[in-house]
Amino acid sequence: MEGKVDCDLRTELIEEKIKGVYAIIQANADIQHEVNSKMLKSLDRIETQVTKTNGRVNCLENWKWLLTGAITLLAFAIPLLIKFL
Repeated sequence: MEGKVDCDLRTELIEEKIKGVYAIIQANADIQHEVNSKMLKSLDRIETQVTKTNGRVNCLENWKWLLTGAITLLAFAIPLLIKFL
């Protein structure tokens, strides 16, 4: 009978330890899920900002090339017009 009580006690201790380990694992999983959610939200904000910035940069580059072309044409056209007039 004493051996069975000893065995039952050990079994209960093992079960308690397993439950404790499971609780720790579950808590870590919850924390990790929260961290992952925050990281995904941050990445979404960063991607949105990068997309907006790229749009602005593309618009400015288009204007730059338009002005470069216009200045180049004027630089060649004005001397030619002056020469032929």
